[in-house]
Amino acid sequence: MYELPEPGLAADLLTFYEERIHWLFPVVHLPSVHKKYRHICEASADATHQYSTKEQIDLATTNLLFAITCAIRSAEGDAALIGVFFRRSQALTSGSTVLLLANVDIINYLNLLSMFSQRCGSLPVLVVTRTRV
Repeated sequence: MYELPEPGLAADLLTFYEERIHWLFPVVHLPSVHKKYRHICEASADATHQYSTKEQIDLATTNLLFAITCAIRSAEGDAALIGVFFRRSQALTSGSTVLLLANVDIINYLNLLSMFSQRCGSLPVLVVTRTRV
């Protein structure tokens, strides 16, 4: 679930997103994305690391960003990666209370999820409801 793409692929996807997509849809703060991704890479080097809720949100958002980039970039092998990154993102957020937090990271995630759904509407999308008790 917390698997990361190889560093070269991740760098290519982040560069493509930054140069070709972000200026059209500035949904996320790029310096923060880079900082959070570096933190996730450092944390993943420790096999015993327990990801916090915040790190799960950051990783889910990064995977969605990678899925969107693969869908738009359409380089060789990207079609297969779209589903991989999307499923990782959904696995990080489904069945938990992660999406019930009210913060800007959740808003970024949901904005990217909306972009992804518009581009690749055939994949299932998680629906979150909040119930008052």
